[in-house]
Amino acid sequence: MDLLLIGGVSGSGKSVALAALEDSGYHAINNLPPSMLMQTAASLAHSGQARVAVALDVKTGPGLPHLAEAIAAAKNAGWTV
Repeated sequence: MDLLLIGGVSGSGKSVALAALEDSGYHAINNLPPSMLMQTAASLAHSGQARVAVALDVKTGPGLPHLAEAIAAAKNAGWTV
């Protein structure tokens, strides 16, 4: 299972990249708060989604708190991040 995370400042092309990934077969999610990453990944895995691209919403707080832990948990759950 592939989990591709996209980040960047406003205007950096996150939505364009996400649209291209969706066109190539990824399930695309835009503006996901980092705190919801693991819950969302688990739900998508349960529904059979094997290729997921997520543009993270960094406006929900300073930086990306707990992102390293979420990536580690996703890897432990079988995702290639």
